[in-house]
Amino acid sequence: ENIDSLEEEESTASINDLTNTITTLTAGNNVMNPIAQSLKHKEVKASWDDRFEELKEHINKFGGTPHCFREYTGNNELAQWVSDQRTCYVHFQNGKRTSINHEQIKVLNKIKFE
Repeated sequence: ENIDSLEEEESTASINDLTNTITTLTAGNNVMNPIAQSLKHKEVKASWDDRFEELKEHINKFGGTPHCFREYTGNNELAQWVSDQRTCYVHFQNGKRTSINHEQIKVLNKIKFE
């Protein structure tokens, strides 16, 4: 096996271990809930960052964020993420509670996210 595939397997195993730990810590009224919640937030942020990097690659390859993303890509997860970001942005602008934050909006604006 090459080094890249070994590193990927180790990374996947580490993520799975972390996910299992978070699940255990958040079960019931465990004292560790605040720590587990913090870990969950970091896991979500990493996922957002990963999708953002995928979007940048798509923009570089195809020249922009398609209005109807599903029609232009075979990547349904990225298409859903783009749709979710648009919805979150509207909620943020209207003062509603949303998962997107000001920093994320700033980086989306930098790449002329539509």
